[in-house]
Amino acid sequence: MRKTNKKLVLMGLVLALILGATAFAAARELTIWVHPFLGPDRTDEEQVMWDNYAKGFTAETGIQVDIQSIPWANREQRFLTAFSAGQGPDVFYLIPDHLAQFADQKFLADLNGLISPSVLDDFYPDVIDAVYMGGALYGIPILQTVWGWYYNLDLLKQAGWNTNELPTTWDELLEMSAMVKKNTGLYGLSMTLANYPNMTYFPHLWQAGGNVLDAKDNVVINSPEAIEALAFMRKFYEEGLVPRDSLISDNQFGLFAQGMIGATFGDNLTATVLDDEADFEWVIGPSITHKTSATYGTIGSFVVSTYSKYPGAAAQFVEYFIRPENLEIFLKATGYFAPRAALADLWANDSDISIMSEQAKNVVPGIIHPKSRDISQLVMPILQGVVGGEMTPEFGAQEMERQIKELMGQ
Repeated sequence: MRKTNKKLVLMGLVLALILGATAFAAARELTIWVHPFLGPDRTDEEQVMWDNYAKGFTAETGIQVDIQSIPWANREQRFLTAFSAGQGPDVFYLIPDHLAQFADQKFLADLNGLISPSVLDDFYPDVIDAVYMGGALYGIPILQTVWGWYYNLDLLKQAGWNTNELPTTWDELLEMSAMVKKNTGLYGLSMTLANYPNMTYFPHLWQAGGNVLDAKDNVVINSPEAIEALAFMRKFYEEGLVPRDSLISDNQFGLFAQGMIGATFGDNLTATVLDDEADFEWVIGPSITHKTSATYGTIGSFVVSTYSKYPGAAAQFVEYFIRPENLEIFLKATGYFAPRAALADLWANDSDISIMSEQAKNVVPGIIHPKSRDISQLVMPILQGVVGGEMTPEFGAQEMERQIKELMGQ
């Protein structure tokens, strides 16, 4: 009888150990949501890349990882639906405006105490500042983008512009556009106002020395600098230097790729597209300066959900991913810039991308505020009205101020 009891006890202990081990393994399985960074034509290649990250992390830690690629479209709603149900991924990817919004909604874990402080030592100050809010660390940057002017050198030469001296100021950008229009009959540049103001109005606003909000989130967009930037953009439409339908169309890049426009504003990934589509000589130009040099660029970060049952393990995966040797694989595959000094020379041998590396020093990541997307939505139609001649720059700046203050409760 005792012998039988011992067997039963032993079987019970073994079963308990098996169940306990299974529960622990399940508990340590992380879900990571990423997006199709390589585009629709390279999904298989991208999946292999993520599988290798998962295998490497699991081999090192024993923690299982399920990395899922989530479409870019409707991603915000997908996140909100999951989090409202207390579900969703342990780790996911955000850019600054979403990061501020989700932090405000208490969806993001504070990584202070979860991420080793030494890991952050070589991240660029402006980059890491974009993920700190109220002293809390809500993300770890994994990439940077930079926006700059791309020039059709063949068209500029045809127009008589000296392509060894590309525009560096507002006046030169306007002069170049006028020369292209006059001497070729084509448009000088694209200025797509159907895009977010980060890619249209705000860079000019920053170059003029203005901003939307100050350091205390006061609305400061009704300023001489804001009016000057609006008036400058309006000149291009008044003088017929940009396609008229670009007030409402977001397909101006297609015209540039077809050789119909002298210059277009694009991010560093635009170079890859032009390599495939353009049959003319093109180049990335230097920074544009007015009162100061500034351009738009986003900062993409991995964040940890407050709904993660294992934030420590989630942070451990983030640390693994951002090791220079691991992060380099991702950045080389995707064409993004590094957010940390350890990879400063990543694109040193690529002449086009290295030009933008210099411009990365002047990047502004847009409005960092929970209502940043709402602000952009308010600005867009007013910007279209000013540039299209329906209202004056002065009235436009006043109306932006009024509507943003109303949104902010000021």
